[in-house]
Amino acid sequence: LRDLCRVLDACHRLDPPLMHGDLKPDNVLVDDRQTLRLIDFGWAKPVDRLLGWTAHAGGCLAYCAPEVLIGRAGLAADLYSLGLIMYEVLCGDGPH
Repeated sequence: LRDLCRVLDACHRLDPPLMHGDLKPDNVLVDDRQTLRLIDFGWAKPVDRLLGWTAHAGGCLAYCAPEVLIGRAGLAADLYSLGLIMYEVLCGDGPH
């Protein structure tokens, strides 16, 4: 989980920040040496510096933050998805 947080932090610290937009367990790979890889940047979008969000219409519904559904996704939407992944890892099942 710590490595996933670091990867997401690196994306969010880019200039402009990059929102992954489709963070879910299927897009997190770990190899036999425990190296984490975040894949599938097909929905990734830079976040508008003035607005603080991006018009976003994608990603897996089960891991989407509510604001994604109205097209105003910011970096917090990735954190929402990250929180759901963490919940599943720690509890063994999703919160829904």
